[in-house]
Amino acid sequence: MNHLIRSSFLILVLAGFAHAKDPRVLEITGDDRKLMATVEFLADKTSELSLKTQATANQSFDWLDIPDDAKAARLKVGELATLPFDLAAFGTTLVEVGAPTVAQNDKGLSVAILATTVKTDLPLKAPVDATGWVFFGRLNVPKPGVTLAPDALTWSSLYLVQPPKVSLDANNLGTKLLVETAAKGNLLRADFPLILRKFDGQKIQRSKDDPIIRAGQYVIVSNFQEPDEKGNVYAEVKVVAAPGN
Repeated sequence: MNHLIRSSFLILVLAGFAHAKDPRVLEITGDDRKLMATVEFLADKTSELSLKTQATANQSFDWLDIPDDAKAARLKVGELATLPFDLAAFGTTLVEVGAPTVAQNDKGLSVAILATTVKTDLPLKAPVDATGWVFFGRLNVPKPGVTLAPDALTWSSLYLVQPPKVSLDANNLGTKLLVETAAKGNLLRADFPLILRKFDGQKIQRSKDDPIIRAGQYVIVSNFQEPDEKGNVYAEVKVVAAPGN
């Protein structure tokens, strides 16, 4: 019996360590192409006091690290807010912000709110130690008749950031070489949900079963493919645990 109890306790401890490797992140998206929201992290859905307040970027998708003691959150856009919603105890919570609507609050009163769809059961998340290729970013392609050295090209978009959430090209001036040098071999975080794909030696392979690296997950880049004719660049990565775990 004692052996069984010790074994059960060990399993629970190991499970706790496994969850600890998974950063808690709130992903936010909306119907509009631009979403400027204020996120209030709460102790629970009934709390009136914000543990922490953060603003989202003026874009259609953003993500924020969830404070350790937050179990719920609420979003405000202008004069409207969502009802408080629960946050996943581990991993990612995705909230999709919809159009204004009318609902009942916890006091039974009708109020104007922003509709939300909250998802915590996101499938096919890339596990720690998974390897493959992700979309790293897109280079600005020269106009017809203009020739630039490959390493002089600049970036129009990038999908990995330096921890905690710092752009690899904060001044939008980094060349292909500078950004790739800053990224290669260093700990980075996904700035968008990225599909982890395989490479057969000739081209990137796509499959419906490819796992997703969620925003905020940690990776290390080991290699890059040369850009295609549209300037798209893929990076070879390994998914790693959050620092300190």
